[in-house]
Amino acid sequence: VDGVCLTDLLNVMHDNENTLTEPQIARIFSGAVKAVAYLHENNRIQRDIKSDNIRLSFDGEVKLSKSVSI
Repeated sequence: VDGVCLTDLLNVMHDNENTLTEPQIARIFSGAVKAVAYLHENNRIQRDIKSDNIRLSFDGEVKLSKSVSI
């Protein structure tokens, strides 16, 4: 996936003394929840949800990495 993981984005923002806005946080959270719902609908789970596994693409998509079959 093109883009960055959420951890890297937060580290860069912290270094530059910036923070995410509430709408940005809501967009990322909403995307992550939709990704988990999609995985569950397809009998897959994500057992390691953390900022390192939340990917933000350059076109604004939110994706999860490291899913497993159940």
